[in-house]
Amino acid sequence: MFSHIFVGVSDFERTMAVYDPLMAVLGIRARNRQAPCRVMA
Repeated sequence: MFSHIFVGVSDFERTMAVYDPLMAVLGIRARNRQAPCRVMA
């Protein structure tokens, strides 16, 4: 079981444009909306 996974990206907003809808489908919401770090839970 993983408790945290960190992935570095060069274009944060472009990356989150992909991950936000994906996480929503999985029922996971973003808890922190401040760039450059978002916490998914």
